[in-house]
Parts: sequence; structure tokens; C-alpha cells
Amino acid sequence: MSRKITAFFKRVEPDTSDKTESLQSEGAGIGNQESDSAPDHDVADLEDLEVSSTSSESMAMSDRNTRPAVGPSTSTSSSGTATASRPRKHVPLKKDKRRDRMRTFPHKWLKQFQWLRYNKADNAMYCQCCRARQVSGVWCTGTRNFRLKTIKAHLSSSEHQTSVSAQASDQRQIHESAKRAAAAKKRAFTLALKSAYWIATEELANAKYKSLIQLLQHLGLDDAKVLNKGGNANYTSPTIFNQLLDSLSESVKERIITEIGESPFVGIGVDESTDRAREKHVGIVIRYINDGEVVTTFLSCEKVADGCAQTIFATVKEAMCKFKIPMAKVIGLGSDGASVMASHINGLNGFFHEDNPFIVFVHCVCHRLQLAVSQASKEVHEMNAFVKIIGAVYNYVQSETKLRAFKDIAEVLDQETLKFKRLYEIRWLSLGNAVAALVRNYEALMVLASSDANDGDPTAIGILQQLSSYKYAALLHLACDILTETNHLSKVLQHRDVSFGVVGNQIRGCIETLQDMKDQDGLHLQDFHSKLDEGTGSFKGVDIKFTTRERGNRESDEKVNFQTVICKLLDELVKNLRERFPNVSLFDAMEVFQPSAYPDSDHPALLIGWGNQNMRTLLSHFGSAMSNKAGQEFSSPIDSESCLGEFLPFKRLVAQNLGESKSSDCSGTGTFHFFTPAELFCRLFSGQNRDNRILFPEIFRLFSACLCILVGNAEAERVFSCQNRIKTAMRSCLSVECLDKLIRLSFAGIPIENFPFEAALDRFMGPNRRL
Repeated sequence: MSRKITAFFKRVEPDTSDKTESLQSEGAGIGNQESDSAPDHDVADLEDLEVSSTSSESMAMSDRNTRPAVGPSTSTSSSGTATASRPRKHVPLKKDKRRDRMRTFPHKWLKQFQWLRYNKADNAMYCQCCRARQVSGVWCTGTRNFRLKTIKAHLSSSEHQTSVSAQASDQRQIHESAKRAAAAKKRAFTLALKSAYWIATEELANAKYKSLIQLLQHLGLDDAKVLNKGGNANYTSPTIFNQLLDSLSESVKERIITEIGESPFVGIGVDESTDRAREKHVGIVIRYINDGEVVTTFLSCEKVADGCAQTIFATVKEAMCKFKIPMAKVIGLGSDGASVMASHINGLNGFFHEDNPFIVFVHCVCHRLQLAVSQASKEVHEMNAFVKIIGAVYNYVQSETKLRAFKDIAEVLDQETLKFKRLYEIRWLSLGNAVAALVRNYEALMVLASSDANDGDPTAIGILQQLSSYKYAALLHLACDILTETNHLSKVLQHRDVSFGVVGNQIRGCIETLQDMKDQDGLHLQDFHSKLDEGTGSFKGVDIKFTTRERGNRESDEKVNFQTVICKLLDELVKNLRERFPNVSLFDAMEVFQPSAYPDSDHPALLIGWGNQNMRTLLSHFGSAMSNKAGQEFSSPIDSESCLGEFLPFKRLVAQNLGESKSSDCSGTGTFHFFTPAELFCRLFSGQNRDNRILFPEIFRLFSACLCILVGNAEAERVFSCQNRIKTAMRSCLSVECLDKLIRLSFAGIPIENFPFEAALDRFMGPNRRL
């Protein structure tokens, strides 16, 4: 027993008061740490902490009550004497893991609950719907009770559901308001686009856009008023107009690029000119197939540093790249006869053939016709002198006093007059128009010249003497007959989509008519001779003089001499036409696509052998491999064997679609009309007959290639006519980029109701546009 008591007192611990103070200090430290770092423990955690603290304090009190009250450094022996003891090793309290765990906000809840928001600064979550409606409670101010069951409880509460319903209603109203604002914005910008389009197509100055918008606003158009936001935001600046113009032009350009991409081949027409600011430009037009129809339109207007062939070629290739046109797709090249264009060595023609030897170069038929007429006139002395008389008449009548006197005389004679035309060497129809005006105004002009001649006007005396002579009066009416035919031919050849089938027939018809005039007077010459009074020698009140001086036969001799002039002039003109329009075998072979050339349908057996040689001629060019001057070989664009195999079934198909009956008068009776090659192509390969492209793939490609060849370059000439109308002397500062866009819109001629303003609007709005 004594040994047990001794062992007990050997285990005497230090003073419990120190231990209690240590425990309190540790507890205070833990409490402060939790207060600073984790103020957001929930209620359950706080209850756990209180229970733990109470248990610790109870255990400490029980321990103090059961232990002897001794000092920290002494112990009492059995004899009552205090002895020294060694200090007890300090054992720290075991920390509670639940007390150290801190709750954090799970950010995945933000995706799960759309109305939930988290404030990182306050470390609190709140309900966006309830806060918007200022509902009282922790879900409005913020709570740190990051528990899922707390969120679910709030989700099912009536306050939250009411807030969500109210917010949904507000959002619907906001959405409707935004939708109405967007629609108004769209209508306003569409109005601006239409205004800019009208300015461009009417070829007005760009500065007129602002006044046009102001006029629309003044007239009370609501859409126009939306554009005016006050201050600088009125969308009438030159910058805005240029952006609108760019959107409109790009819409047309993108459509052309898409259509070109679907065409088997394309034809290019090139011409050069100088604008009002003395800048040299190159105009480029293109012909392609779009859904079975032949389309000829403006491609680009580019500025060039000089007129060299190499410079023009590089400019054209750059424009082709912009429109995504590969050189292998180009099958035809049209231009005038200038050496810089037509030369197969150093001209544009030669450079194109180096990249694609299958290209067919065509000297514009309109230029050739003009050159034929001009050269024939110069070869005949009488006609050359007559052209000078026409120029003198124009200069004589153009003064203000003479023109007013001429109109007064015509009014007294009750005659309709035509404006006198000035002769231009480079204009195709100028000579014919000038002669037609002189024939129409002949009587009033001679009265005016006679009156002025009596007053001693030398110009009037000369005009009166020349135009009152039989030779020049008859030559005037002969020239009118000849130039009426050539002008008609020129107008036909200037048609936008004229093809190879039209050229040959029209040229042959014109030559036959001119040859007939050698034996039969034309309408105007016949009218002159019928109204010429043989007894008095008077025509429309003018005494016609015969210059032959032999007695008794002066009139007959004059007519004989004039007949010689007729034959000489007509022979010279026919000769020039045949020289400038030779029977080119390649174009003659294209009659396999000309319905009027097909044999009579009553003899279908003739189709077997008809056109085979022409087809071989075409395939010798388009169906055989070729090499350029450098020796580079190019594969043929057409498969010859497949094309020959498709030819006979195709001929039978054409024989069933040669043409149709068309009514020629109100009675409904009609005459049979042969399809043109373009009409035949559209009938056989578009619409419900698109499957024929699969049945005749090589014939389709060959037919497309023939149609894409530009036989006339009138379209390129129209580009420069449009350029000169737009870039006037008052607008000479227009850049070539802006000029190109204006020409594209004006040249396309799309009716405003058919223009794709939706595509232009999408481009103009863009991602950064705001109103």
C-alpha cells in the first residue's frame, strides 16, 4: 500500500492553474482565428463548437475536483514533507477537423441556377430576381449559408416565384421594345441604302445624298427621321455615303462572282480610254452563262499607268483574280483592231494566248463595219467631197441666229425637223445620223441658204450651189439609203448579247441589199427621182442644176455619170465588208448550233451526215491539245470523242426544237420563228430541261464556249460612255475606286424593287455598326 502511495505522489503534475490559463489562451486563440478567417460558419457548426467547449470545461472542472490542491513545483510525502518533482510534459489538445473546415461558394451553382449571383467581395450569394424587386430578406442583401437545401428552399418560396414571374414579364417587354427598335433601325438603313442606290443609278453627284435624306425627313417619313439622332449622328456624311455605296457595289459584285463560278466558260472584252481628268482607264466586260442564259455585264474599271500591252494585260489579270476567274476558263477575247490589242506577238492577244492558247480573239464587228464604211467613203472622190459638205452644213446652222431662222422657216413650212448632227470619226452612227437629218431638213435648209445667199453670205452661197446640183442632191439620197442599211447592221451588232449566229446572217443580208442597189434605187433615192420634176428640174421647190455642159443631153449625161458613182461606191463598200468580215472557218462551223441552218425536218435522214465536218472543225480547235510559243502544252477543254458521240442525238433534239410560231398582228395569226443560238441553248439546257446537261455534257460545254465568245465590243464602249456621264468636269476628282462602284451600279440597271437590299444591309450593318 505504501509503495502505491509513493508511486502516486511521484506523478505529481504542475499547478492546474497554469494549465487552465494555457487552455483558456489556446481557446481564445482558436476563437479569434475562426472569427477572422471563417465568419461564415453556419448555425449547426456554431452549435457543435459550443457543445465541444462545454464538454472541455466540464472535464477540466472534474479533473480539478478530484486532484489534490498542490503547488506546481512541490509534492507531499507520506510524512507530510513537501518534496520537489519534475515537470510534466505538455500534451496539446487535439484539434477538431470540423472546426477548421471552411465552406466556400460552389461556382457551378451559377450555371445550375440562372437567377443566382455571387458577390466575391462580400463572400455572399443572393437572388438577382429578388434583389431587382427589392424583396426583404437575406436573399436580397446576401447570405453566406452556402447549402444546396437553402437554395432549393428559396427556389420553392412564393417570394422567389413572384419575382421570377415579374422579371419574365419585364424581359418580354424589353425584348419587344428591342425588337421594335431593331426593326426601325433596319428600315432606316434600308431607306438610306435605297437613297444611295437611286443617286448612283441616276448618275447624280454623291453630294446630293445629304439633301435627298433631308427632303425625305422634311416630307415626314418616319424611317428618315430615325436616321437623325442629333449632333453628328445624322448619317448624311460623305463617309456614310461611301460606305453605303460600297455595300451596294459589293452585293452586285458577289452575285457576279457566284454566277461566274457556275459558268463553264467566260469571254472577256477589253478597251481603253481617257477620262475627264486625263487619267487612262481600262474597261473590262465579261460574258458568261447563268442558268441557261447568256449574260454580258460590266466587270471592272481599272486605272493604268500607260497604254502598253504588258501593262493592260497585268491589269486585266489582276481584275480577273479579284473576281476569281482562272485563265483556263477564258475562251474568248474581244477588242478593237489596235495593234496594242490585236497583235498576236506583243499585243494583248499574244499575252493571253501564252497563258491559254484556246482563246478566240475577235476584232469587234462594230469597229470593222465602221472602218469599212469610212474607208469606202474615202476611196470615192464624190463621197469624200460630200462628207465635207455635211460638216460645212453643221457649222453653218449652229450659230444662234441661223438656228432660230431655220426653225422659223420649218414652222412656216409645217415640217418636222431633226437636229443637225456633227460628224465624229470614232462614232459608229454619226455619218448616217447626219445624212438622215440633212434629208429631213433639206427644204427648210435650202430656203435659209437661198435667203442668206441673196444677202451675200459666202457659206450660204457655197451650200446652195452644191446641194442644188443633181450630183450631190442625188448622192445625198443615195448615201441615206446605204447608211440606213449599215446603221441598222451596226445597231444589231451592238446588241448586248449578240452571238456568232447573228453576225454571219446579218453581214450576208447587208451585202446582198447593197448589191441590189446597183440595179434598183433605194427608198430615198427613188423618192428623189419620183419628185424631181423633169420639166422644170425642181425638187421640193429647189431648182436642181445639171452641170454637164453638152447641149440636149445634159440631164441624161448627169444621170449616167451618177450611175457610175453609185456602182463605184457600192462596189467599194462591198469589197471592204468582205475583206473585213472574211468567212472564218471556226465561226462558219458554229452553224451546227444555228437552228435555221438545219436541214428540212421532212427529211430526218439528212441529219446523219449534216454538220459533221463543221463539228470536226470546232473540235480541231477546242478538242485538241495545244502549245504556246514557249512549248508549254495545254490539255483540251472539250473531249472530242465524247462530243462526236453526243452529236447525232443532239441534232435530233435540235430538229424537234427549231423554233416556234409568233403572232405578227392583232389578229393572232403568226409566222414561224427560228430560235437564235442563245434561245436554243436556253430552251435545251435550262428549266425543266436541265437534265440535258447530263445527257450531253460535252455538247453543253462546246455550245457554252461558242456563246461566250464576244463578237462585238460595244459593251466595253458603253462602259466609257457611262464613265463620261458620271465623271463630268464638275466631278473630275472622283477616284477610280469610287468610279468603278458607280459604273457597276448604273451599268447593272437592276430595278430598285428587285435589288438585293437585304444582302447590302447585312454588309453595311456589320458587327460594329450602331444607331
